[in-house]
Amino acid sequence: MKVEIVYPSPTRPPRRVRVIACAKWPFLATAYACPLINVATGWPAWSLVVLWGLWVVWSSTFSPQLIGINRISQCVKFVTDIVVALVLIDLLLAPGWAATVVPIVCFSSLVVVAVLFFTDLDRQRLNIMPMLALTVLCLISAGTILAAWRNVTRWPLIVLAALAGALLIATLVVLRRDFLRALRKFFDI
Repeated sequence: MKVEIVYPSPTRPPRRVRVIACAKWPFLATAYACPLINVATGWPAWSLVVLWGLWVVWSSTFSPQLIGINRISQCVKFVTDIVVALVLIDLLLAPGWAATVVPIVCFSSLVVVAVLFFTDLDRQRLNIMPMLALTVLCLISAGTILAAWRNVTRWPLIVLAALAGALLIATLVVLRRDFLRALRKFFDI
């Protein structure tokens, strides 16, 4: 009995798979070497900032998010990564400036997200949740920091809270019933 092979012969893996396989080893080597060098040289813990930077580059370049990939969610993800990096730098390396800089970065991101949302309202109605999450998070965090800490620069937080509140109200006014439908779809109520 003669067996015929009907499957195609294996081909080379796609270019993306080869690039990821080649890039994985330098990333892993750096991720292991940085904490060891940091421990050997002593504090401050600069390796945590480097590890976060490696994570940001890897997650955005080599293994990007595949579900919900749109302009608004990518902008929110990018801003979240930047804010975490800024807070890490403030906490570990150079303290004292993040209370002023982070609200300015969040304000800028809210402006960009609002422009992206309101200029293409018909298509972006489906992408409302990342914008709402960023808006509510900015509003809550600015209010909490204003209420809890007295020795921070207050004007960036006040401006951020005002913009986040205005953006939330504008979204509610523009979307009306569609806003409630989007919440139902998102939470499966």
